[in-house]
Amino acid sequence: EGFHGYLLHEYTSLDRVALIGAAIDDADDPDALIAWLAMDDSDIEDRVAEFADAYQGRISPGSEREWAQQWLDDTRDGPDDGPDYSEWPFYCIDWEHAAKALQLELSCNSGWSFVETAGGDTIIFNR
Repeated sequence: EGFHGYLLHEYTSLDRVALIGAAIDDADDPDALIAWLAMDDSDIEDRVAEFADAYQGRISPGSEREWAQQWLDDTRDGPDDGPDYSEWPFYCIDWEHAAKALQLELSCNSGWSFVETAGGDTIIFNR
């Protein structure tokens, strides 16, 4: 209890349980930390230390468009004021589809991970 769904095995050492519990207590987003540890929990101390750099946020259901647009703004070269998404060609783009395609591209080619939670959010990691 209190481990946000993290699966502890029958023979998990007390030291490991204490490390995991302390990390969960300290985490700003415990569910994201659990998702990160579940991907590879071989060395808890290293994984917890890597978490802050790897965690890129969440995509809530219905916010795929905003995430894809923000990713474009953050990664493009160009004027600081950014594109006007109400102008052509941006209003022609199916941003929900673009977001899913971007997730697939980043997952396959750039080492990013997208983990869907039980609540429907998608947690983003960049390894």
